[in-house]
Amino acid sequence: MAAARKINRTGRMMEGKMKRQLLALCLSLGSAAACFATESLPPDVSAFINNAEECQHFAGEWDSDLSAARQKEVEKAIELTCGKAREEKEALQIKYKGNKQVEERLADYAF
Repeated sequence: MAAARKINRTGRMMEGKMKRQLLALCLSLGSAAACFATESLPPDVSAFINNAEECQHFAGEWDSDLSAARQKEVEKAIELTCGKAREEKEALQIKYKGNKQVEERLADYAF
């Protein structure tokens, strides 16, 4: 599954459908190059962003209409990814205090 993923300019993991949608949006805005420009972030910050994105994905997937088994799976994934993301964010905020680029990226996520 990980081999099928790509990382966009913000370090976020993207699946095939999402990549196509982003490309279509970028092309419609006339700025495909800007959408795929690389942003240089420290590896630990990029790892946090990937985990935070997974947290948000699972949080958005939870629905009371899901089967009880699927609800449990989603809740477990939320607990794992969001708990880790909270801890990582706190540590990174201390480690990179004063680094505006990192501070801005960390501010994109609230848990």
